[in-house]
Amino acid sequence: MLDKIINVDTSTPYTDKKNPAFAYEKFIRQSQVAEFFPKDSIAFSPAAVYLSKLNWFAKEVRFTNDNRVFLVLVISDFEFRTILDLKNVYKDLRQVYFISKKFPDNYKDTIITAQISLKKEKMNLNEIIENYRLTGIRNLFSRIGGFSNGTKLTIDESYTLNGLLDGIKEEIWNELEKIQNAVYTFIQKFDKFKFNENHVFEYDGFEPIILERISKEYAR
Repeated sequence: MLDKIINVDTSTPYTDKKNPAFAYEKFIRQSQVAEFFPKDSIAFSPAAVYLSKLNWFAKEVRFTNDNRVFLVLVISDFEFRTILDLKNVYKDLRQVYFISKKFPDNYKDTIITAQISLKKEKMNLNEIIENYRLTGIRNLFSRIGGFSNGTKLTIDESYTLNGLLDGIKEEIWNELEKIQNAVYTFIQKFDKFKFNENHVFEYDGFEPIILERISKEYAR
């Protein structure tokens, strides 16, 4: 299912990222987002206001008939894609994020991607606005950048993938955990689903974060 959201076009320019007003205006103008709000109340939507406070940009927010939410979010220059299965939100113990970033180059732009599985901990719905510097994720992408173009590694190369997380695993876990809880808060503001706040997920016996796949390729 994640592959369906991985194919979203990443070439759309994203400018004025540090301007919350710009993020808010872009968010409410999108047709795939606007359809969830009454025409006269979109500017006052709690979801749109919350997104602007986070300084996130939503490239896609799509609710499906089988109670899934497809999300493509731009956070601190990184694109995050994920699928939230509302029907099994308490049964699914992990959330998979497909993260990508384009790096400009004089010859040809490069796109680096990382697919990370996050162990869900405690559901925490709050209005705390974090500063999403994503230092751990930036360090991971810097390490992936050391590979040659055309590199694609999967979970079968777990030794190499685990090595990329040395010294930064806990930091990335903390960053993704904050993003996960902000996603819960964002989705709930659409008034389509009520989360069980403070729900604690079971332990699945695996690492808090698992780097499942990376790639470094020239942009198309």
